[in-house]
Amino acid sequence: AWAAPYTDFCLHHLGMDFYIMKSLKGVELFREWMAWIESQDSMRRLQLKDLLAAPMQRLTKYPLLLKAVLKNTTEEEVRQTLTLMIQRASETANRLNVEFSNKHNLEMLRNISATIDSYDAVEAANEEVERLVRRMGTKVDLSAPMPFCGPRAMRRVWQKGELKLRDGLGKADVLCLLLTDMLLVCKADKARGRGSAA
Repeated sequence: AWAAPYTDFCLHHLGMDFYIMKSLKGVELFREWMAWIESQDSMRRLQLKDLLAAPMQRLTKYPLLLKAVLKNTTEEEVRQTLTLMIQRASETANRLNVEFSNKHNLEMLRNISATIDSYDAVEAANEEVERLVRRMGTKVDLSAPMPFCGPRAMRRVWQKGELKLRDGLGKADVLCLLLTDMLLVCKADKARGRGSAA
């Protein structure tokens, strides 16, 4: 039951740090509250943001600690309880790693999308493909779920690199992105540091 709010807390940890810093500068009552909290003996001279980060740093250590206790436990009932605790702590750590990975991936896709201008769709011989491309519009939103794969199916960037592409007009600098469901070829715009999908 504690895993869902704890995962949410860890994912928004940077936002919390920003909120604390902003409130310390602008809200006098918050400053007084922080001073009172940090004066408590239980804080052990730590700042609140350091104390809030501690459980997140220890999350991966909990299964190891519990395994060490299990190793030195002989009572079968206690061993079963410890085994269940190890399993749940490991699942929570793994879930948090997946959520961090998804968050990082989503931020990367949004950053890439922000640097890509609108595109010209290639004429398709297949009417269905052309209809799908028209429905997608001319702005690339890589952070949107992959079509026909469900709302949680996120694409990932597998490879990214610059190439020289030869076309009818000569050579052009392009940025190629191999994603889970598409190959994106973007013309480089050196002056603006942007690309336009082709």
